Amino acid sequence: MRRKLLIDPKFQLTFLTYSLATALVVILIFYAANLIFYWKFSQMGVALNLPQDHVFYQFINEQKRTMNFLFAVTSLVAVIALGVGGLLISHRVAGPIERLKNHMKSIARGETDREVTFRKGDFFIELADAYNAALKARAQKGKSSAS
Repeated sequence: MRRKLLIDPKFQLTFLTYSLATALVVILIFYAANLIFYWKFSQMGVALNLPQDHVFYQFINEQKRTMNFLFAVTSLVAVIALGVGGLLISHRVAGPIERLKNHMKSIARGETDREVTFRKGDFFIELADAYNAALKARAQKGKSSAS
């Protein structure tokens, strides 16, 4: 079964942009905290009057390089996971809204009078139930006023 992931590109891409921008801000905050952590260690060496070539500074710099590498890898994995997750969640939001919109247009054109259904796992299942209840009430009201 072929799946169209971008059902409502404007909504979905906006959702992804906000999600990834938020992720970037969080990543930058954690990176800044990391830099402050290593800066404080360097300041300890300065306070102890250690020479610039002391093994303490070499150790700090090696740890900082290792942490930067790990931080870059985990940040990339997190951004990819958020991108994929955001796309899937936005798909489960945009899908039901698009289906309901198309169903309403279909009813307006007189092409169907069936109830709308959503896929298993979609968000807003209660929206389909409420819409179907409104259709049923409208149909019953139409029958009672016709008699």
